[in-house]
Amino acid sequence: MRKSGDADEGKPFNKDTPLTVNIEGENLVIRIGLECLAFGAENCPEPFFWDERGRPRVKIFDRVAWAKEILRQLCHEEEDGATPVDTLLDDMAMKAIEDGAQGVIVRDG
Repeated sequence: MRKSGDADEGKPFNKDTPLTVNIEGENLVIRIGLECLAFGAENCPEPFFWDERGRPRVKIFDRVAWAKEILRQLCHEEEDGATPVDTLLDDMAMKAIEDGAQGVIVRDG
């Protein structure tokens, strides 16, 4: 995964862009090229993705359609209105605070 400050920062993003997480101006940006997104699914280590002989069971044949499905899942709201992205950010906020994050004050109580 590329992060801001990596050696190849500044290269154009395209379908082969690896998963990147950067701060761009006033935005936290999570980006992945469609080719890498499909590769991730086709090579997922979860048992579902492999048959009993260790061969991959999943082949993404339409990268754009697959990306739209992933986007739909990322934006799916639970009954409380939370999405998986909301949950991810909440979890990372907690982890950052537990790890002694800078730029934050936590009051007692």
